[in-house]
Amino acid sequence: ENAALFVQDTLDLGERTALTLSPNGRLLVYVANNPLVRSPAGTPQLYRRAMDELEARPILGTEGAAGPFFSSDGQWIGFVAAGALRKVSVAGGPPMTVCEASPVTRGASWAPDGTIVFAPAQANELQRVPAAGGKPRPLTTLDTRAGEQAHLWPDVLPGGTAVLFTIKTAEALDEALIAVMPLDGEEKHRVLVRGGTHARYAASGHIVYARGGGLLAVPFDLERLEIRGASLP
Repeated sequence: ENAALFVQDTLDLGERTALTLSPNGRLLVYVANNPLVRSPAGTPQLYRRAMDELEARPILGTEGAAGPFFSSDGQWIGFVAAGALRKVSVAGGPPMTVCEASPVTRGASWAPDGTIVFAPAQANELQRVPAAGGKPRPLTTLDTRAGEQAHLWPDVLPGGTAVLFTIKTAEALDEALIAVMPLDGEEKHRVLVRGGTHARYAASGHIVYARGGGLLAVPFDLERLEIRGASLP
């Protein structure tokens, strides 16, 4: 029930991501209000919980965090807070700033080569920045003639050669497009699915995405970056 509520909340709000699972599936990191902070709604911060344990522990220095995501090796947690894209080691220690970024996150993904692809609220295209720190650079370009308004919720594919993302159009959110683009920038993005958001690649060889409050999966050829069948609930 909680998972279903999270999916619906994400779809309704459109821009807020509340949890992330480590690449090995052993660690859950999520945003929750700290009841010890005296404020009307509490102060959100990151919590971590091992999947084989019941107790969750706060991650110090992550007050105000939103949009958590793991590095591809599972050793770092990225998030947005206090007007910056930040990272904190799973092993502990203070968070570090990667670059300035809007407090509203619209998705981020960490490539194996140490590049972070993210969708800042102050720009409509995806941007990329070294995880070690630096100045963000544009990665995608809107096709305004095709009605594209924003590129959102990136997911770097295994191997780090391409990225999935959602294209927001003038239509309703459920009529958004799911696209793929090589990270070398030599090819323009291509639309894979018409009608879907929040696409993620699954190790089963499928793209899993949201539509109408539910989840669908479609077979995907990772080498050719092509859909290989029909979508199923």
